Amino acid sequence: MPIWLIGIGMICLQLGWVGWVLFGVIAVVGIFWLIRFSKKQEAKEWHVAQEKLRTNPVPPTDNEEAFWGWVRTSVHLPYSSEYTREICDHDLNALEAIKLVNPRLEPGEQVQFNALGQFLNEARRMEKPPTIDPKVHASISDCIRKKAIKARANRPLETVGNTPPIMPGSDRHAA
Repeated sequence: MPIWLIGIGMICLQLGWVGWVLFGVIAVVGIFWLIRFSKKQEAKEWHVAQEKLRTNPVPPTDNEEAFWGWVRTSVHLPYSSEYTREICDHDLNALEAIKLVNPRLEPGEQVQFNALGQFLNEARRMEKPPTIDPKVHASISDCIRKKAIKARANRPLETVGNTPPIMPGSDRHAA
């Protein structure tokens, strides 16, 4: 429950039955507004994720900040709306790009990415994809958010094997 709603409730309680009616109206309008706002915000994030993956299908590997910023923007994890086949395919493409870079992840983080990939693979085969388990959603969202926050522009991206990933079109060749 939003804090502002509690404050308004305390004020309305002092007004008697008129306050209760006013509180009910304010609560309904406020909750309706929050739902609409969250759906608009999610639609905006979905559009940005699609555009990011379309214009930059390969994550930047220059540094941690660029890579995890790309991941945070490109992987779309809807919470208030339902998954669709299009969202599942989009996120699977983003996960595949992440897998090709092979960033160094803690074992628990790897499990979270694997759980998301497994859910998306199963969900995209269904006519109406199910909603994601809230625990999986929360853990992968939190993992990506924390990685993006901790990432530094002056630190190279660590990949498995401590070798920087080979960029498409680069002159480096695997030894």
